[in-house]
Amino acid sequence: MAERRKRLKGEKDKRQLLSFKFPSWFSFLLCVSCFAFYVLSAGCTWSGAGRAPAAHPPKEALSKILAAPLPIPDWLPAGATTFYDQDNLFEYIDGEAETYFAYDFLLLATREYTNARDASRRLVVDVYDMKLPANAFGVYSVGRMPDAQFVKLGQEGYVLEDTVLFYKNRYFVEIYPFRPFPKAQEAGLKLARAISVRIPKAKEGPQLLRYLPPEGLVEKSATYYLRSLLGYSFLNNGITAEYIVEGERLTIFLCEYADLKEARDAASAFKRKIEETEALSRKVRALGEQSFAGTAKYIGPVVVFRQGRFLAGAKLGKFKGSPHRVLEALSSRLPG
Repeated sequence: MAERRKRLKGEKDKRQLLSFKFPSWFSFLLCVSCFAFYVLSAGCTWSGAGRAPAAHPPKEALSKILAAPLPIPDWLPAGATTFYDQDNLFEYIDGEAETYFAYDFLLLATREYTNARDASRRLVVDVYDMKLPANAFGVYSVGRMPDAQFVKLGQEGYVLEDTVLFYKNRYFVEIYPFRPFPKAQEAGLKLARAISVRIPKAKEGPQLLRYLPPEGLVEKSATYYLRSLLGYSFLNNGITAEYIVEGERLTIFLCEYADLKEARDAASAFKRKIEETEALSRKVRALGEQSFAGTAKYIGPVVVFRQGRFLAGAKLGKFKGSPHRVLEALSSRLPG
């Protein structure tokens, strides 16, 4: 177990180093506050996230997904399925569990499969039940790299050396060798396809994705955050996406709230973050029902607007051009 987790952690560390999207100052807060928030608010959902079908209790559904035999030759289960919940997930992925807690993790099922012709070749299958399809997409997308080797698997999947990752419905799946062996990626993909067939179909990711303007959008860059988007506690149920505008890159963000009051409160909180830096701009092009711009604490230059229950904007970073063309396109796609 220790060797297996050490190898997996090395793969994930490399993936997260290249794709981690939280601000560096937020790492400690994610570890502490997200877990505390999860414990206090377990079971609550966010507007726009969508509900997953609950045909079977979580443990029963996971058992069916990993049940033997699988319709592929030479790969047999090497033992019973093991389950981990929010109370003991740290025992299996110490140091990484907080990422799953941030997306309301429910249950993990893990099982090993052995090659019938060579017992030294073993594959591990981890299936995470994330309660909702949007949460499964969130966990998947936060570690995804736009230039990864994508494969047709589940709702979306990719390979990282000999590790296969995909999401489908409310489940995030990771398959990797216990120890490296020749053609491990090929074997992992066969196993992944057999597992994917057993997971019920669902709609594509969060509904927020449909509002993103296609022009300039960096493919596969959209990431879903259940809470604390950009490291701000008032930015919940939102997505970020990378855009290329006038040859430069910037980050667009969009959050949907349950009602107008929540959206207004979030806009006020965001404006206060800018006012704390004494860098609120007095000249802002009108967007939506309310718009403002300036330099926000911790994240730098931003343009923000609220339109009904939606709060959106651009995190500019080193971007020197005008973000208004893409923001106006985003505004035109949002409900009035």
